[in-house]
Amino acid sequence: IDIAPVRAAVGAFIWRIAGIGLGISLAVAAAPLALPPVLVLRRVHALHRRLSLAAEDPARPSAYIAPAIGDDEVAELGAAANTLLERSADQMAQLEALNAELEDRVSERTAALSLTTDRMQAQTEEREAAELRAIELAAFVSENPEPALRIGRDDLIVYANPAARRLLEAQASGPGRLVPEAWRDAIGAARS
Repeated sequence: IDIAPVRAAVGAFIWRIAGIGLGISLAVAAAPLALPPVLVLRRVHALHRRLSLAAEDPARPSAYIAPAIGDDEVAELGAAANTLLERSADQMAQLEALNAELEDRVSERTAALSLTTDRMQAQTEEREAAELRAIELAAFVSENPEPALRIGRDDLIVYANPAARRLLEAQASGPGRLVPEAWRDAIGAARS
C-alpha cells in the first residue's frame, strides 16, 4: 500500500485547519481593534453635525447643547463644545439686551429730536413773522408823508424818511451828518 497520497491529503488537511484557525484568531483579535474606531467616529461625526447646525442657527445656540456620553476624549470634546454653546447663548442674551437698550435710546433720542425740530420750526415761523412785521413797520415809516428821523446820542442822523430828507437837504444835512444847529435845542428838550 502506498501511503504517499494519504500523507499528502493529511498534510493538506492540517494546513487547511491551521489556516482556518489562524483566520479565526485574526478575526477574533481584529474585531475589537476595528469596532471602537467605528463607534468613536460615529460620536465625533454626531458632534460635528451638532456644531454645524449650531453654526447655521446662531440665534439659538442653547438648542444644540447635548449631554456628554462616556468619559473618554470624545466626551471631553462634547463637554467643551457644550461650554462654547452655553457661552454663545449667554453672549446672545447679552446682545439681545443691548439691542433692546439701544432701541430704547434711539426711540428716546428720536422723540427728543422731533420735539427740538418742532420747536425750531415754531421759532423759524415766529422769526419770519417778526421779520415781516419789521418790513411792514419800516415800510410804514418810509411811506409816511410826515418827516420821520432817527437821531443817535451823538446828534448824528441815523435815518431819515423821504419827507425828512427833503427838509434836511434844505438845511444842508442828511443821514450820517449832524442834526442842523437850529433843531438841536428842540431835540435836546425832547430827549429829557
